[in-house]
Formats: sequence, C-alpha cells, structure tokens
Amino acid sequence: MQDVMQIIEQITDRIYEEHDRPVPERLSALVTQISPHYARIRSPRILLDIQRNAPSVWSEWETWRLWRYTKFRAIIEDGVVQEVIRSDIKIDDIIAYYTVMANSCMEYSVYVESDVSSLDLY
Repeated sequence: MQDVMQIIEQITDRIYEEHDRPVPERLSALVTQISPHYARIRSPRILLDIQRNAPSVWSEWETWRLWRYTKFRAIIEDGVVQEVIRSDIKIDDIIAYYTVMANSCMEYSVYVESDVSSLDLY
C-alpha cells in the first residue's frame, strides 16, 4: 500500500501543480494515470483482508486519502478561476462530493454487487 501511495503522490502532485493546464485535461490525467495504481489494491479480497486483518494499515490508508483530498482542492480552485467549474458551488462541497464518490470505490460491498472492475469503477 505504501508503494501505491508513493506512486500516486508523485503523479498527483505534478498534476496539482500544473495551474496553467486546462482543468478538464488535469482531471482526465488524474483518472487515467492513477486508476491503474488504485486498481492494484481495490480488489474485493484485498480490501476486505486489509480492513479485517490489518486495521492499522487501513487506518493509515484512510488518513492518507483524506489528506490527498485536501490537495485536490488546487484543481477545483483553478477550475473556478478558469470558469470551467461553477463559482456558485462551494469548493468544500465539491470536495465532499468527490470524497464520497472516491470512497465508494473503496467499499467492499460495491464490488460484490457489481460486475464492474475496480479500474472501470474508479
């Protein structure tokens, strides 16, 4: 998991800092570049195993993901400036929506009830 976290940090930090790049391109890059790495750990078996048998690892992962969501704010703020994201929606609300959607990709039950692969889901 730490390997995945480091790779995702390297990819996303670079994308978060590309303030002059159009936001839709940055969002697309985020999904296409980090999805394969998230998919490495998002199998139902792995998720359930970590949650049940390695709660400290799961807790570290959850803390890390919440911290990464705060860094996602840079893209949202740039989207408002570039007028591709509505300015009448609070940035904290957008991040909350994104967090809920991303968190649902980590729920074991989502995989059990779906024929969609973890990569396609994310």
